[in-house]
This record gives sequence, C-alpha cells and structure tokens, in this order.
Amino acid sequence: MGYKNKIKTEDIIKSEITKHLNEISKIGESRHEAKRIGEASPFIFSIKTYEAYKETMEVFADYCLKAHPEVKHVSDLKKYVSEYVDHIRNE
Repeated sequence: MGYKNKIKTEDIIKSEITKHLNEISKIGESRHEAKRIGEASPFIFSIKTYEAYKETMEVFADYCLKAHPEVKHVSDLKKYVSEYVDHIRNE
C-alpha cells in the first residue's frame, strides 16, 4: 500500500510542477516585447527553458520525496531548498 501512495504522491507533485510552469509559460510570445512593456518577469518564453526548469524541479522533487516521505505537494518542497543545495554541493 505504501508503494501505491508513493507513486500517487510523485504523480501529484509532477502534475503540480507542470501546472505551475504552464501558468508562467508564454512560449511563442516575444520576450523582447514583454521586456519593452515591463511584463517579462517571471514568465518563460522558451521551450528549452521550460523543459530545463521542469527537469530541474522534478529532480529536486524526487530528492525531497526520498529524503522526506511526508512531502505531499509542491508547496511542501520550499523548506528543503537549502538542504538540497547542500546535498548537491557535497556530491
């Protein structure tokens, strides 16, 4: 039963990551035009940037799920950022 819950939690978190990235995605729009009118940040204008952010966030989420099984949502991950950075530095 624990295994099914872990898969479900991973799926929930990955879905939340995708949802958040989609909310800030402006792929296909002009970043230069957005900067000109002061609306460039915090949006993503490049598919490569979108994919890089998604991969990085999923790796971070996987680390958190292994180190902190109590994590259930993306909002639970923020408090582990410093720990994760230290983990990467010590690898």
